[in-house]
Amino acid sequence: MIRTVTKVMGEPHLFGNKWHVLVESRNWGSAPNHILAFDSKEAASAIEIGYKYSTDDIYRGQQTLKVQALSVQQPFALLEVLGIKYIENRAWKTDYRGRIYIHACAWKKGRSAYQLTEEQETIISQNPIVTSLLSEKDSMYSAIIGHVDLVDIVENNKSTWALKDHYHWVLANPVLFENPIINVKGQLGIWNCREIMINGNFK
Repeated sequence: MIRTVTKVMGEPHLFGNKWHVLVESRNWGSAPNHILAFDSKEAASAIEIGYKYSTDDIYRGQQTLKVQALSVQQPFALLEVLGIKYIENRAWKTDYRGRIYIHACAWKKGRSAYQLTEEQETIISQNPIVTSLLSEKDSMYSAIIGHVDLVDIVENNKSTWALKDHYHWVLANPVLFENPIINVKGQLGIWNCREIMINGNFK
């Protein structure tokens, strides 16, 4: 059976060795969502309204595939997916290495438990996009806003973002989503966000 894309739900995401894109295919009053898998990001990104696909092309792969996420307070979550802050401070370490989706915690009055230093404040002031994006409370809080790669964990990083007596998670390859996945409740530790990435509420 041939279906037609009537809406592209957010950006392509890499699961395993395939680029997945979530699409809507409205037909006869129903609007099912399907996942299509491609070998390259370019092919997945080319999907647009009107694209035709067979129901045989719908991704029905591993249902247990884990997609890792980490809940981070703002403004640190945004700073990480922008590549400004490349150290995540944690009291614990993990053997996991690879992509981590960054979940920005819920908005709270007042400041983070970790106060920004003068040097950190200066860095942020030199990047006005940070303040602008943080004002968008519906998309920059309680949302998965992008991803990074966890490439190493050390204890002696000299970055201005590294806290004393913490493990320093070294981050690379930051990506900020154009369309964050909103209304997402955070969790402790590294958590599996696979179902949210597939069925999430894209801004």
